[in-house]
Amino acid sequence: MQKHEVPRSSKYIAGVGFQWAGKHAIGAIHEKYPALKIYQTEQECGNGRNEWSHCDYSWELMKHYFNHGANVYEYRLMPPSSRAA
Repeated sequence: MQKHEVPRSSKYIAGVGFQWAGKHAIGAIHEKYPALKIYQTEQECGNGRNEWSHCDYSWELMKHYFNHGANVYEYRLMPPSSRAA
């Protein structure tokens, strides 16, 4: 990207965070702004049962984010009182 193509706000922005639905946008953002730090900030909740199928799905999500430019992938395990029933 050429200097004249960078928005004036870029001097204030060092990174961007994506929640779970960001999986559809992360590749395009990384392609357009390759120097921007990318954080995946919230794992999809799933069904709260901690099943192997969800583990496999989460692994694929993690690979997707890293393969599309993420620098950080955060998985938040919710306390039992806040998990889906």
